[in-house]
Amino acid sequence: MSQGSDSALHNILMERIHIQRESFRLSPPIVHRTFDNAWGAAVRVSRLLHPCPKGLLEWWRAQPSGHIILTHLTTQYCEGPQEVRGQTVHGAARLKMLDLVSDATTTLKAIAALLDHLCGSAGAVGSGRLSDGLGATPKLQEVGERIQKYWSLRYLEDLMEQQNSRDYFATALSLYLLRRQELEVADPAIYRLLRTSLMAELFWKQLRRDSS
Repeated sequence: MSQGSDSALHNILMERIHIQRESFRLSPPIVHRTFDNAWGAAVRVSRLLHPCPKGLLEWWRAQPSGHIILTHLTTQYCEGPQEVRGQTVHGAARLKMLDLVSDATTTLKAIAALLDHLCGSAGAVGSGRLSDGLGATPKLQEVGERIQKYWSLRYLEDLMEQQNSRDYFATALSLYLLRRQELEVADPAIYRLLRTSLMAELFWKQLRRDSS
């Protein structure tokens, strides 16, 4: 990751990752043994996002929604407003601290749902996602349409159960971030698409140029 990407990730860490009150205290002992405090869990999230290109992180930061809330409750992505420390945020991936210790895949699938929504419709409540074949820009819509096409081939079903194209995208992106080689073998098409689009700095440079 370049220095620019490190700076973009730091901005996400500082501005988009929140810690729910009492969540660290209410988490099980293994969380306390793993992290000195709740901030350590937030840093763990940023490390999981380290492979993301600067352009994707800056796109995320520029959207009106798209937050992460660290909690002791179930990991899930929530489209609507969420309250955290007296602040109302929209479009939040709620991440259970225990999952950061024992189930990084579940953690990343919730973050993938957040990015899916941002790239599909800038996180508008009730609107579609990239994996629905949509896109917040024409260039992103091209990616979304290809995700729909690849989902129909069902290549990743042997690795993780997927009920729909949203599950497929979340599975693919989480594998790309955690076990890239495994994704490349199991589903070369979605691997190449992610490598040359969302996970490629050149893609985001072209998107910015086309939008200017």
